Amino acid sequence: MYKRQPFLCGHAALLGAYLLLLTTGAGALLLVGVLLLIGVFYAATDGVLMALAGPVLPAAGRASGMALLQTGQALA
Repeated sequence: MYKRQPFLCGHAALLGAYLLLLTTGAGALLLVGVLLLIGVFYAATDGVLMALAGPVLPAAGRASGMALLQTGQALA
């Protein structure tokens, strides 16, 4: 249960980055803000996603399942 909080906050940061991209301003501050929010997204979600998926996947295919999950997230 404690793993969901950073995962959801990470997705909120991604939403913030998308909203920031919708603004009309263009410049270094916008770029830094978007990159920071995307960095927060990856920092908050990558490890948590693997921690949530690990116990659910069968032991024999755990590495392949995690790789498939990470690929799906990257493509999305």
